[in-house]
Amino acid sequence: MRRKELLAAGYIRDVLFRNSDDCQVYIYDLDHGGVDYRILDSFNRDDGSVIIRILQQYNNCPLIEL
Repeated sequence: MRRKELLAAGYIRDVLFRNSDDCQVYIYDLDHGGVDYRILDSFNRDDGSVIIRILQQYNNCPLIEL
C-alpha cells in the first residue's frame, strides 16, 4: 500500500499576453492538449495586453477544487 496518494492538485499562474489573440491561441492549445484548467480571472489592460490567472492540472492528477 502506498504511504500517500495525491488526490487532487493544480497550480495557479498569472500569465501576461501581448494581446487577446495570443491569449486565445494559448487557451486553444490547452483545450486541444488534454490539460484540465480553469481561468480564475482575466484582466484586459489599456495597452491591449491581457493577464489571466489560471488554475492548471498538475501532472495527471484531477484538478483541485479551490
